[in-house]
Amino acid sequence: MLIHEGVQIQVYPNDLKDTTKPHPAADLGLFLSFMANTGFGRVRLRFGTKFNWIPAQVDSNGVIYYGASTKEGKWLAFNVGAKKYQGVELRERLVGPECLLLKLIPDDTVPWMRLGAETGKIDPKTNSSEKIQLKLQAANIKLYDEKRETSELSFVINGGRGSKDPVSENRIVVPDLN
Repeated sequence: MLIHEGVQIQVYPNDLKDTTKPHPAADLGLFLSFMANTGFGRVRLRFGTKFNWIPAQVDSNGVIYYGASTKEGKWLAFNVGAKKYQGVELRERLVGPECLLLKLIPDDTVPWMRLGAETGKIDPKTNSSEKIQLKLQAANIKLYDEKRETSELSFVINGGRGSKDPVSENRIVVPDLN
């Protein structure tokens, strides 16, 4: 299937449960949301914004880059240069590397992935394009207020500190893409 419709981006549920201290939202789920009309991404309980995913580009090594659009036709972008709210935003057009999203996974057997994008910088260690991963957190969400959202979104460098922690909120499930 080329187009995956109505896909929600959420934290891998087991990462919220399989810890010595389970996350309070483990039974509700943590989702990426643009429902508050703030212009930047937020974290929400129970459900999030639905995206239509399409393969947007394939590089010379066969790596597939995806575009994710809302029903209103706005495109998800990871603007790593933004200072405020870590640059998880919607854009009018699918333009620039920050709109080309990557599935960063160890292999095809895992039910999760790390969702990322290229930064436009070259990693001197690997001499390849530096990649970032989306991380959702929810330390400030209270379970009694299911409509509340928090701006606890950030990026971590793929392969950098915090990116391979087996129990972290940067392992993402985008169900129809796995």
